[in-house]
Formats: sequence, C-alpha cells, structure tokens
Amino acid sequence: MNTTATTQPAINGVPHAMNLALVVTDQAVLAYLSKFDDEETKCEKALEALKVGVIAIQSASPTLDTSVVQAHFAKMEASMREYVTAFQDSIKGDLKKYFESENGVVPRTFDDIIGDSGSLSRTFHAFVDPGGITPPYPDSDHVTHAGSRGRPPWATLA
Repeated sequence: MNTTATTQPAINGVPHAMNLALVVTDQAVLAYLSKFDDEETKCEKALEALKVGVIAIQSASPTLDTSVVQAHFAKMEASMREYVTAFQDSIKGDLKKYFESENGVVPRTFDDIIGDSGSLSRTFHAFVDPGGITPPYPDSDHVTHAGSRGRPPWATLA
C-alpha cells in the first residue's frame, strides 16, 4: 500500500484534518470496496472501514483509556450501591417483622408461650390454682401409689 498524506494544523495534539492518497493492494479491502459503484461511495466506505479499524485496534490495545475505565467503574459502583441499599432495606424490613418489640413475630410467639396468658402459664394454672393444689384427677376413688384412697400421693408424706 502506497500512501501520501498532508496534515492541517493540530488541535490538542490531533490534526484537524488529513488528506490521504492511498494505493490499496490488500485483497480483503479491495473485495469490500469493489461492491460499490461510484468513487464517492467507495471513499465513504473506505473512511468508514478506517474508523472501524481504528476502534478495533484501540479496543485490542493492552492499555485502556483511564476515563473509559473510570466511567465503567463509576457506573458499576452506582449499580452496586443500589443493590446494597435495596438489600439493606429488605433486611431491615425482615428484622422489624420478626423482632419488633410489640408486634414482631418472635416477641408475640414468646408471649403466646410464656407470657402471662401464654400456653405455659395456662397449663400451669390448670394444675395449680392460686388457692392451693388441685389434684389432676376428678374422682375421689382414685388409688394413689401409697394405697390411700381419695388422697393425692403427697398428702401421705406429712
């Protein structure tokens, strides 16, 4: 491939424009450009292919543009913050649901079991009333282990 180039003044180190005169000998490029009839379309397609090639070379380069990397990491960081915030909100809601002092599942369950009117308290009061000991059997003909009729086993100890 033979080339000649003329460059116009640079802005920030990059030329404003560049005139290229190319003699193309690469068969893949020639096959692609031969699909187009007029010279203007061939030049547009050659410029388009040149842009795509530059992008491909820059993408394959081992050094990446730091601003691109920073932008991707900033986007990823923002996304991660959103996920973490949503996760924290979800955990707060679940913990509140289960452990809130008055209405939480755990305090209500404990109260249902061991609270003043809980099942343990009701069961205990079913066998022992505040006025004294109530035998767990209704009939007075019950035979105790000591062999005395009508008296609970602990009555024979006194």
